[in-house]
Amino acid sequence: MILAIIIISAFSTPLTYASLRGKYVYDEAYLLYDYEIELIDALCASVDNATTAEIVIVTLSNLNQFQGDINKAKLALFNNIELDGIVGIGKKGKDNGILLVVSLDEELWGVEVGYGLEGDLTDAEAGRVGRLILSPKFKEGDYYSGIFESVATIAEEIGYDVENYTPILLVEPDINLIDLLFKGDWGYIIFWLLGNGSPYAILLVAVIILLMFFSKSRFGGGGGRSGGGGASGRW
Repeated sequence: MILAIIIISAFSTPLTYASLRGKYVYDEAYLLYDYEIELIDALCASVDNATTAEIVIVTLSNLNQFQGDINKAKLALFNNIELDGIVGIGKKGKDNGILLVVSLDEELWGVEVGYGLEGDLTDAEAGRVGRLILSPKFKEGDYYSGIFESVATIAEEIGYDVENYTPILLVEPDINLIDLLFKGDWGYIIFWLLGNGSPYAILLVAVIILLMFFSKSRFGGGGGRSGGGGASGRW
C-alpha cells in the first residue's frame, strides 16, 4: 500500500522545474549578487514550466578558452559543454533552448537559439535584444537589469506572458518528500529514513533508487541543438 501511494504521489506531484536542469544562471564572471541570480533563475524556471523552453545565461570573465571568439563560445556552451550535469540546452526532440552568454573582459555578448525556436526568436530579434536592452544596461554597469530585461523580452518573443509573471522571493521551503526526491537530495532522504528506523526503510530506499533512475532517464538529459543562428555584439 505504501509503495503504491508513493508511486502515485510521484507521478501526480508537479515538478518545480520542468527540465530538472536545477538552475539556469551560471555566473562565472561574478557579475551578479546571489539574490539577483535567484530572481533571474526563477523567471527562467517559470518560462520553462509554462513553455518547456530553456533560457540559460552564462557569464564569462574572458574568452581565452574560446580563442577570443564569442561565436565559438556560444556554440560550444549550447551544444557541447556540460552545465550542471547536462549537455545541450533545450529538450531532446524539441531543440527549444536559448543561450545568452556575455564575456566581461572583451565586453561581448552572444545569443544562441535552438532549431525549434528559430521561428519565434529570429536572428534579427535576438540582435535587437542585445543591442537595445542588454548593451545599454551593461554600459552603465547594471548587469542585473540588462540580463533580467533581456530574458523577459526573449520570453515574450517565444510566447510567455511576462505581464502575468509573479516573482517569488526567497522563502525557506517546507520539506516535501517528493520534491526532495526529484530535486536529487538522495543522501538526505536515505539518511532520514534509515535514521528514523522505519520498518519500511529498505523498501522506501529501493523506491527512491527507482524514482531516481526514472527521473534522470526521462527528464534529466539535455539535447537541444543549434546550428549557429542567433546574434552577437559588443556593449
